[in-house]
Amino acid sequence: LISIGNQLCIRGYWDPPEDISKYAMIEWFKSQMQEAGIVDLREDLYFPTFSDTQLGKLLPQGILSVLAQPVLNNPDPTNSEIKAEGFILLASNSSYAYSEKHRVWIRTVANKFQCT
Repeated sequence: LISIGNQLCIRGYWDPPEDISKYAMIEWFKSQMQEAGIVDLREDLYFPTFSDTQLGKLLPQGILSVLAQPVLNNPDPTNSEIKAEGFILLASNSSYAYSEKHRVWIRTVANKFQCT
């Protein structure tokens, strides 16, 4: 799942409520991300042994490893204030799914989304 600004890119198996419209599904994802506390993420979060209670109802059951990588923006180089623009959320049904090499690659991808 990629969330940047007001844009969402959702791929893979997720478990939203059944029989809801596409608009309602987007709103459901946004509310779940807000509830999980990952909307204003400033540092990466890696749960190599994930527990279903850590991110609420956002992820389907059976997820064993989660990585949330923020997309940050520093619009003014003279100002050290960093703003969270969004995040990349990856989930796996394998424990310890993301090695340091994977996390560096995902961080690099997140940096490509930085807004200037």
